[in-house]
Amino acid sequence: MSRPRYHGWWVVFCCFVVALYGWGFGFYGLSLYLVALTKAHGWSPATISAAITFYYIAGAFLVMESREHAEARGAKPYARLTKVVADLAQRKQPGAVTKSLEALWPKLGIAGDSGNLITGATGVEPVTSEEKAFLAKKQFIESLKETHE
Repeated sequence: MSRPRYHGWWVVFCCFVVALYGWGFGFYGLSLYLVALTKAHGWSPATISAAITFYYIAGAFLVMESREHAEARGAKPYARLTKVVADLAQRKQPGAVTKSLEALWPKLGIAGDSGNLITGATGVEPVTSEEKAFLAKKQFIESLKETHE
């Protein structure tokens, strides 16, 4: 009597290959082929970077699962995404971040500390300080002080 073939290691290998190409070359290899693509096609680095950013954002949305599908397979949701807002603030001018956040804040519908907030702050000054000052003014950053200071 022969055992049925176990395909688990092939799944692991395929996941490794997908991760190697998707994350390794896409994320870390950008510096290697950015110059080559610019020279070969005349594309600007900003255009290439925008395409790569779109690739990662589209990939993130492709792996999200609908509630109905997750419940059908027996999974329990542990987080809920309610609102996402974004803009293209020119962060080089003083006050640009505050102006951008003031325009976006009403769209979030956050009242007091009744939610969680994920921002795109990178830690680069003075942008991060301006964002933290805005969130402190909204009394939303109090719970984060221990982790950021």
